[in-house]
Amino acid sequence: MIQSREVFPLYGKEDFVCPSCSVYSQHDWYEILENQEGDLEISPFLRSLRDNTLARAFSMNERSVSFFKEEVNGYFTDNVTALSLCIHCGKPAFWINGNLVFPHNPSVSLPNQDMPEEVMKLYNEAREISVLSPRASAALLRLALEKLLF
Repeated sequence: MIQSREVFPLYGKEDFVCPSCSVYSQHDWYEILENQEGDLEISPFLRSLRDNTLARAFSMNERSVSFFKEEVNGYFTDNVTALSLCIHCGKPAFWINGNLVFPHNPSVSLPNQDMPEEVMKLYNEAREISVLSPRASAALLRLALEKLLF
């Protein structure tokens, strides 16, 4: 069985650990696209290589279409932005060019449940800022280790 808390967010994936609430849940995807007039439109799904109308119109295979548009995990990234909406907490995550930009997603595992509460608070704080400031995160982890060992 896969430990759900180790399933990190991936562009286009329907279920993963939410970067906001840290719960493994389903996510609805939306794209914000710019139309020919320059207006923004919201699409209730991500366009993928599998159901691409460009490929069908010109009888091209998936590999040929990828030369025309950038894609990540089989989904196009030529949108203004994409967002995934967590079913559990209802909070959005914003993606640009297939990369998660908000909320900052720490790629560090969740703390062990047996960790003392005071150490767990420091660990979680270090985890939260690890993307923004690795040095500050390391300092907090050192403090957490000191509290754990002494």
